[in-house]
Amino acid sequence: MTRRQFYSITMISLSVLLFLSACGGQTQTQTQTPPPNTTVAQSQRDVTYPGVGAVTLAGTLVIPAHQKGTRVPGVIIVAGSGPTDRNGNQQGGLTTNLYSQLADQLAQQGIASLRYDKRAVGASSSFPRPQNPNQPTPAEIKTLQDFFAWDNYVGDARATLSELQQQPEIDPARTALIGHSEGSIIVGEVAAMDKGLAHPAAALVLISAPGRPIDVILREQIAHQLEQQPTIPAGFVLSKLDEIFAGLRKTGKVPSAPFADLKANGKVPPQLTQNLEVLFQPAYDEFWYGELQVDPAATVKHYPGPVLVLQGAKDIQVFATEDTPLLDAALKSRTPDDHLIDIIPNTSHNMKLVQNPATDPGIAGPVVPECTNTLRHWLAEKLSASR
Repeated sequence: MTRRQFYSITMISLSVLLFLSACGGQTQTQTQTPPPNTTVAQSQRDVTYPGVGAVTLAGTLVIPAHQKGTRVPGVIIVAGSGPTDRNGNQQGGLTTNLYSQLADQLAQQGIASLRYDKRAVGASSSFPRPQNPNQPTPAEIKTLQDFFAWDNYVGDARATLSELQQQPEIDPARTALIGHSEGSIIVGEVAAMDKGLAHPAAALVLISAPGRPIDVILREQIAHQLEQQPTIPAGFVLSKLDEIFAGLRKTGKVPSAPFADLKANGKVPPQLTQNLEVLFQPAYDEFWYGELQVDPAATVKHYPGPVLVLQGAKDIQVFATEDTPLLDAALKSRTPDDHLIDIIPNTSHNMKLVQNPATDPGIAGPVVPECTNTLRHWLAEKLSASR
């Protein structure tokens, strides 16, 4: 065989091998074609649903990225006091974006969230307006009192949890409650009573949570504000506040005498009296009376599931040294007990960094990383499908 013949045969052989390899490769490629993308992208949608007493609640549902055909865990986020909306903001100045930031962080952990505008806030149903707002009739006042009743806020949170559990992307057995500030009192009641829910909350998160009744908390907050204004007779003002709460506890109505006394005292600024009159206007009688019946620490110990308490060490509305120990003791009294307390340094009531307490109220900026990290990983564990 000549060298030329050898090379010719070799080239033919290589050609055949390459052809067979190519054919085999094509067959292998066809059998190993990767499946189509089965990941559903993160999404967000507005929802409306019924609350208590023909009220329509409006909220934002965030669904994290997940595998098609699977269900994800989820939480509801209940806002704090006043006209605070679903994002943690109040019209007219206060902008924290606390709840929207928490929702974003939870979505990154694979946890859905439903946050909502409370009744009479944002896109939820407004309150029934009297024909003459300056002189409402007794019947109109009673309608307003029924609308703002404390039990309605608890019922609205319960309805929100039920709404979350009915979403097709949600595993209803892996849903939890998150409450901030006054919202933590509300979710504590929802969790403890477990009334009307097909699936009880699998976990409870209390952020900046009072451990004492609302009259004690509010008195302390007002006393702190009065300390900044030494010309105002703080003792006198606080005694009138005590009379207001005593009247509410006894009769369910705000007494008028304390306001007359405040107006008669020339050292009490008229604006302070007016602010108290707005806070305790007759429309809110049933709200205050209902909330005064709640001892947050005594209530939360009746919830048998896991509880996370997140508290800012620089909170000047709810105190890590006064409220958190009461919650801790109440939760420890449960058998069995599963709870975690995280007191976060240099952190405000709104879970924001406080760099200088004298000048920085801790309202703006992102949620402090320790808060989001603890929240994400704790919920991921408690809402795991393997539990």
